[in-house]
Amino acid sequence: MKRSELEIRADDGTRLCVQVFEPERAPGAVIQIVHGMGEHAARYERLAHELCDSGWIVYAADCRGHGKTALSPELRGHFADSDGWEKVVGDVHRLGLHAAEQHPGLPRVLIGHSMGSFISADYLTRHGSTLAAAVLSGSAATLGFLGNVMRAVASAECLRLGPTAQSPVLNALAFGRFNQAFEPAQTPFDWLSRDPAEVARYLADPWCGFILSARSFADMMRGLARYQRRSELMRIPQAIPLYLYAGELDPVGGRTGVTRLADDLRAAGVARVDLKLYPGGRHEMLNETNRAEVMRDLRDWIARTLAAPKSS
Repeated sequence: MKRSELEIRADDGTRLCVQVFEPERAPGAVIQIVHGMGEHAARYERLAHELCDSGWIVYAADCRGHGKTALSPELRGHFADSDGWEKVVGDVHRLGLHAAEQHPGLPRVLIGHSMGSFISADYLTRHGSTLAAAVLSGSAATLGFLGNVMRAVASAECLRLGPTAQSPVLNALAFGRFNQAFEPAQTPFDWLSRDPAEVARYLADPWCGFILSARSFADMMRGLARYQRRSELMRIPQAIPLYLYAGELDPVGGRTGVTRLADDLRAAGVARVDLKLYPGGRHEMLNETNRAEVMRDLRDWIARTLAAPKSS
Protein backbone atom coordinates (compact mmCIF):
# COMPACT_ATOMS: atom_id res chain seq x y z
CA MET A 1 0.00 0.00 0.00
CA LYS A 2 1.19 3.50 -0.85
CA ARG A 3 0.19 6.39 1.42
CA SER A 4 0.26 10.04 0.40
CA GLU A 5 -1.41 13.36 1.16
CA LEU A 6 -3.10 15.81 -1.14
CA GLU A 7 -4.85 19.12 -0.75
CA ILE A 8 -8.01 20.09 -2.55
CA ARG A 9 -9.96 23.31 -2.32
CA ALA A 10 -13.52 23.39 -1.09
CA ASP A 11 -16.10 25.48 -2.90
CA ASP A 12 -15.41 28.40 -0.55
CA GLY A 13 -11.63 28.06 -0.95
CA THR A 14 -11.00 26.21 2.30
CA ARG A 15 -7.97 23.91 2.09
CA LEU A 16 -8.96 20.29 2.73
CA CYS A 17 -6.21 17.84 3.67
CA VAL A 18 -6.79 14.33 2.33
CA GLN A 19 -5.09 11.04 3.14
CA VAL A 20 -4.80 8.78 0.09
CA PHE A 21 -4.10 5.06 0.37
CA GLU A 22 -3.39 3.27 -2.91
CA PRO A 23 -3.30 -0.48 -3.56
CA GLU A 24 -0.36 -2.15 -5.26
CA ARG A 25 -2.44 -2.88 -8.36
CA ALA A 26 -4.82 -0.78 -10.43
CA PRO A 27 -7.82 -0.01 -8.22
CA GLY A 28 -11.21 -1.57 -8.86
CA ALA A 29 -13.21 0.84 -6.69
CA VAL A 30 -12.94 4.08 -4.73
CA ILE A 31 -13.64 4.08 -1.00
CA GLN A 32 -14.23 7.45 0.67
CA ILE A 33 -14.12 7.68 4.49
CA VAL A 34 -15.69 10.40 6.63
CA HIS A 35 -14.38 10.36 10.21
CA GLY A 36 -16.13 11.24 13.46
CA MET A 37 -16.09 14.21 15.80
CA GLY A 38 -12.87 14.94 17.64
CA GLU A 39 -10.64 12.68 15.54
CA HIS A 40 -9.01 12.68 12.11
CA ALA A 41 -8.56 10.73 8.89
CA ALA A 42 -5.15 9.21 9.70
CA ARG A 43 -6.78 7.05 12.38
CA TYR A 44 -8.27 4.97 9.56
CA GLU A 45 -4.96 3.76 8.17
CA ARG A 46 -5.49 0.26 9.58
CA LEU A 47 -8.82 -0.02 7.78
CA ALA A 48 -7.24 1.43 4.64
CA HIS A 49 -4.67 -1.40 4.64
CA GLU A 50 -7.52 -3.91 4.64
CA LEU A 51 -9.36 -2.13 1.85
CA CYS A 52 -6.25 -1.67 -0.27
CA ASP A 53 -5.54 -5.39 0.04
CA SER A 54 -8.85 -5.88 -1.76
CA GLY A 55 -7.67 -3.65 -4.60
CA TRP A 56 -9.54 -0.46 -3.69
CA ILE A 57 -8.14 3.06 -3.40
CA VAL A 58 -9.07 4.95 -0.25
CA TYR A 59 -9.59 8.70 0.21
CA ALA A 60 -10.07 10.08 3.73
CA ALA A 61 -10.24 13.85 4.31
CA ASP A 62 -9.82 15.66 7.60
CA CYS A 63 -13.13 17.45 8.10
CA ARG A 64 -13.18 21.18 8.75
CA GLY A 65 -11.86 21.94 12.22
CA HIS A 66 -10.18 18.53 12.41
CA GLY A 67 -6.68 17.20 11.78
CA LYS A 68 -4.60 18.97 9.16
CA THR A 69 -7.63 20.73 7.68
CA ALA A 70 -8.06 22.73 10.91
CA LEU A 71 -6.86 26.30 10.53
CA SER A 72 -5.26 26.31 14.00
CA PRO A 73 -5.40 24.39 17.30
CA GLU A 74 -7.58 27.19 18.65
CA LEU A 75 -10.18 26.47 15.98
CA ARG A 76 -10.41 22.73 16.59
CA GLY A 77 -13.97 21.57 16.06
CA HIS A 78 -15.07 24.70 14.22
CA PHE A 79 -16.57 24.07 10.78
CA ALA A 80 -17.19 27.66 9.74
CA ASP A 81 -18.64 30.90 11.05
CA SER A 82 -21.88 30.21 9.16
CA ASP A 83 -23.54 27.28 7.37
CA GLY A 84 -20.88 24.90 8.69
CA TRP A 85 -22.94 21.76 8.23
CA GLU A 86 -23.79 22.62 4.63
CA LYS A 87 -20.11 23.24 3.95
CA VAL A 88 -18.87 20.00 5.49
CA VAL A 89 -21.42 17.97 3.49
CA GLY A 90 -20.33 19.93 0.42
CA ASP A 91 -16.71 19.02 1.15
CA VAL A 92 -17.60 15.32 0.92
CA HIS A 93 -19.10 15.99 -2.50
CA ARG A 94 -16.06 17.99 -3.59
CA LEU A 95 -13.71 15.12 -2.71
CA GLY A 96 -16.05 12.68 -4.43
CA LEU A 97 -15.87 14.74 -7.61
CA HIS A 98 -12.07 14.77 -7.37
CA ALA A 99 -11.97 10.98 -6.95
CA ALA A 100 -14.30 10.54 -9.92
CA GLU A 101 -12.06 12.73 -12.04
CA GLN A 102 -8.99 10.71 -11.06
CA HIS A 103 -10.69 7.32 -11.48
CA PRO A 104 -13.44 7.69 -14.08
CA GLY A 105 -15.90 4.85 -14.21
CA LEU A 106 -14.94 3.26 -10.89
CA PRO A 107 -17.72 2.63 -8.37
CA ARG A 108 -17.49 4.72 -5.19
CA VAL A 109 -18.43 3.57 -1.70
CA LEU A 110 -18.89 6.06 1.15
CA ILE A 111 -18.06 5.03 4.75
CA GLY A 112 -18.99 7.35 7.60
CA HIS A 113 -18.38 6.86 11.31
CA SER A 114 -20.32 8.58 14.11
CA MET A 115 -20.54 12.27 13.15
CA GLY A 116 -19.21 11.10 9.78
CA SER A 117 -22.19 8.76 9.51
CA PHE A 118 -24.54 11.72 10.00
CA ILE A 119 -22.66 13.69 7.34
CA SER A 120 -22.79 10.65 5.04
CA ALA A 121 -26.51 10.12 5.60
CA ASP A 122 -27.20 13.75 4.72
CA TYR A 123 -24.97 13.33 1.66
CA LEU A 124 -27.09 10.35 0.62
CA THR A 125 -30.21 12.55 0.54
CA ARG A 126 -28.45 14.98 -1.82
CA HIS A 127 -25.96 13.01 -3.91
CA GLY A 128 -26.80 9.35 -3.29
CA SER A 129 -26.97 8.67 -7.02
CA THR A 130 -23.19 9.20 -7.27
CA LEU A 131 -22.50 6.18 -5.03
CA ALA A 132 -22.47 2.44 -5.56
CA ALA A 133 -23.05 1.79 -1.83
CA ALA A 134 -22.68 3.39 1.60
CA VAL A 135 -21.72 2.27 5.10
CA LEU A 136 -22.81 3.93 8.36
CA SER A 137 -20.78 3.06 11.46
CA GLY A 138 -21.72 3.95 15.04
CA SER A 139 -24.79 5.85 13.88
CA ALA A 140 -28.25 6.46 15.30
CA ALA A 141 -31.73 7.60 14.39
CA THR A 142 -33.22 10.98 15.21
CA LEU A 143 -32.37 12.44 18.60
CA GLY A 144 -35.92 13.73 18.96
CA PHE A 145 -36.52 15.97 21.98
CA LEU A 146 -32.87 15.74 23.07
CA GLY A 147 -31.82 17.03 19.67
CA ASN A 148 -34.10 20.03 20.04
CA VAL A 149 -32.68 20.74 23.49
CA MET A 150 -29.09 20.46 22.27
CA ARG A 151 -29.80 22.77 19.34
CA ALA A 152 -31.28 25.40 21.66
CA VAL A 153 -28.41 25.10 24.14
CA ALA A 154 -25.82 25.31 21.36
CA SER A 155 -27.40 28.49 20.01
CA ALA A 156 -27.42 30.01 23.50
CA GLU A 157 -23.79 29.01 24.09
CA CYS A 158 -22.85 30.73 20.82
CA LEU A 159 -24.18 33.97 22.23
CA ARG A 160 -22.63 33.41 25.66
CA LEU A 161 -19.15 32.15 24.69
CA GLY A 162 -18.75 33.06 21.05
CA PRO A 163 -19.16 30.87 17.95
CA THR A 164 -15.69 29.25 18.02
CA ALA A 165 -15.75 28.31 21.74
CA GLN A 166 -16.17 24.74 22.95
CA SER A 167 -18.87 24.61 25.60
CA PRO A 168 -18.53 22.47 28.75
CA VAL A 169 -22.33 22.55 28.97
CA LEU A 170 -22.67 21.03 25.50
CA ASN A 171 -19.96 18.49 26.29
CA ALA A 172 -21.82 17.35 29.39
CA LEU A 173 -25.19 17.31 27.63
CA ALA A 174 -23.94 15.40 24.59
CA PHE A 175 -21.38 13.02 26.14
CA GLY A 176 -21.70 13.20 29.92
CA ARG A 177 -23.72 9.99 30.17
CA PHE A 178 -21.64 7.92 27.75
CA ASN A 179 -19.36 6.35 30.37
CA GLN A 180 -22.14 5.45 32.82
CA ALA A 181 -22.56 1.90 31.55
CA PHE A 182 -18.82 1.26 31.91
CA GLU A 183 -18.21 2.43 35.47
CA PRO A 184 -15.89 2.15 37.24
CA ALA A 185 -14.20 3.69 34.20
CA GLN A 186 -10.46 4.24 33.98
CA THR A 187 -10.70 7.21 31.59
CA PRO A 188 -13.39 9.62 30.28
CA PHE A 189 -13.32 7.70 26.99
CA ASP A 190 -13.80 4.09 28.07
CA TRP A 191 -17.03 4.17 26.04
CA LEU A 192 -14.99 4.14 22.83
CA SER A 193 -13.52 0.62 23.12
CA ARG A 194 -12.93 -2.35 25.40
CA ASP A 195 -9.26 -2.24 24.38
CA PRO A 196 -7.34 -0.09 26.91
CA ALA A 197 -4.45 0.35 24.48
CA GLU A 198 -6.76 1.87 21.87
CA VAL A 199 -8.31 4.23 24.43
CA ALA A 200 -4.81 5.24 25.57
CA ARG A 201 -3.81 5.90 21.97
CA TYR A 202 -6.83 8.15 21.54
CA LEU A 203 -6.05 10.04 24.77
CA ALA A 204 -2.42 10.57 23.70
CA ASP A 205 -3.40 12.03 20.33
CA PRO A 206 -3.49 15.86 20.52
CA TRP A 207 -5.97 15.90 17.64
CA CYS A 208 -8.50 13.69 19.40
CA GLY A 209 -10.92 14.15 22.25
CA PHE A 210 -12.55 17.53 21.58
CA ILE A 211 -16.10 18.51 20.67
CA LEU A 212 -17.45 20.83 18.01
CA SER A 213 -17.51 24.56 18.56
CA ALA A 214 -20.78 26.05 19.78
CA ARG A 215 -21.64 27.34 16.29
CA SER A 216 -20.77 24.06 14.60
CA PHE A 217 -22.74 22.06 17.19
CA ALA A 218 -25.79 24.21 16.50
CA ASP A 219 -25.28 23.79 12.75
CA MET A 220 -24.98 20.01 13.12
CA MET A 221 -28.18 19.77 15.18
CA ARG A 222 -30.06 21.74 12.54
CA GLY A 223 -28.59 19.51 9.82
CA LEU A 224 -29.65 16.34 11.63
CA ALA A 225 -33.16 17.65 12.18
CA ARG A 226 -33.47 18.38 8.47
CA TYR A 227 -32.15 15.21 6.87
CA GLN A 228 -33.76 12.83 9.38
CA ARG A 229 -37.24 13.86 8.30
CA ARG A 230 -39.04 11.15 6.34
CA SER A 231 -39.43 13.46 3.34
CA GLU A 232 -35.63 13.88 3.17
CA LEU A 233 -34.78 10.22 3.73
CA MET A 234 -37.07 9.42 0.81
CA ARG A 235 -34.59 11.29 -1.42
CA ILE A 236 -32.05 8.50 -0.91
CA PRO A 237 -32.01 6.30 -4.03
CA GLN A 238 -34.11 3.22 -3.32
CA ALA A 239 -31.66 0.86 -5.02
CA ILE A 240 -28.52 1.91 -3.14
CA PRO A 241 -27.20 -0.83 -0.81
CA LEU A 242 -26.60 0.38 2.76
CA TYR A 243 -24.66 -1.37 5.52
CA LEU A 244 -25.12 -0.28 9.13
CA TYR A 245 -22.98 -1.71 11.91
CA ALA A 246 -22.48 -0.86 15.57
CA GLY A 247 -21.54 -2.23 18.96
CA GLU A 248 -24.54 -3.26 21.00
CA LEU A 249 -23.24 -1.20 23.94
CA ASP A 250 -22.45 1.89 21.86
CA PRO A 251 -23.90 4.83 23.83
CA VAL A 252 -24.37 6.87 20.64
CA GLY A 253 -26.91 4.49 19.15
CA GLY A 254 -26.35 0.93 20.25
CA ARG A 255 -28.91 -1.74 19.44
CA THR A 256 -31.94 0.54 19.76
CA GLY A 257 -30.66 3.60 17.91
CA VAL A 258 -29.09 1.86 14.93
CA THR A 259 -32.01 -0.58 14.59
CA ARG A 260 -34.41 2.34 14.51
CA LEU A 261 -32.25 4.04 11.88
CA ALA A 262 -32.35 0.89 9.74
CA ASP A 263 -36.14 0.79 10.12
CA ASP A 264 -36.42 4.48 9.18
CA LEU A 265 -34.37 3.91 6.04
CA ARG A 266 -36.45 0.90 5.02
CA ALA A 267 -39.65 2.82 5.66
CA ALA A 268 -38.31 5.59 3.42
CA GLY A 269 -38.07 3.10 0.56
CA VAL A 270 -34.43 1.95 0.61
CA ALA A 271 -34.66 -1.63 -0.63
CA ARG A 272 -31.46 -3.07 0.86
CA VAL A 273 -30.44 -2.09 4.38
CA ASP A 274 -28.13 -4.62 6.04
CA LEU A 275 -27.53 -4.36 9.78
CA LYS A 276 -24.79 -5.93 11.91
CA LEU A 277 -24.63 -5.60 15.72
CA TYR A 278 -21.60 -6.77 17.68
CA PRO A 279 -22.29 -8.12 21.20
CA GLY A 280 -20.35 -6.24 23.87
CA GLY A 281 -19.01 -3.74 21.35
CA ARG A 282 -18.70 -0.05 22.18
CA HIS A 283 -18.52 2.98 19.91
CA GLU A 284 -15.39 2.52 17.78
CA MET A 285 -15.83 -0.97 16.40
CA LEU A 286 -12.81 -0.48 14.11
CA ASN A 287 -10.70 -0.09 17.27
CA GLU A 288 -12.43 -2.77 19.32
CA THR A 289 -10.97 -6.03 20.61
CA ASN A 290 -12.63 -7.86 17.68
CA ARG A 291 -11.62 -5.26 15.08
CA ALA A 292 -10.20 -7.91 12.73
CA GLU A 293 -13.66 -9.48 12.51
CA VAL A 294 -15.31 -6.08 12.02
CA MET A 295 -12.94 -5.06 9.22
CA ARG A 296 -13.33 -8.46 7.55
CA ASP A 297 -17.13 -8.18 7.67
CA LEU A 298 -16.97 -4.67 6.21
CA ARG A 299 -14.58 -5.68 3.44
CA ASP A 300 -16.63 -8.75 2.56
CA TRP A 301 -19.88 -6.75 2.45
CA ILE A 302 -18.34 -4.23 0.06
CA ALA A 303 -16.90 -6.99 -2.13
CA ARG A 304 -20.25 -8.83 -2.35
CA THR A 305 -22.10 -5.61 -3.04
CA LEU A 306 -19.78 -4.48 -5.81
CA ALA A 307 -19.87 -7.93 -7.40
CA ALA A 308 -23.67 -8.20 -7.34
CA PRO A 309 -25.59 -7.59 -10.58
CA LYS A 310 -27.00 -4.07 -10.71
CA SER A 311 -30.77 -3.91 -10.38
CA SER A 312 -32.59 -2.23 -13.23
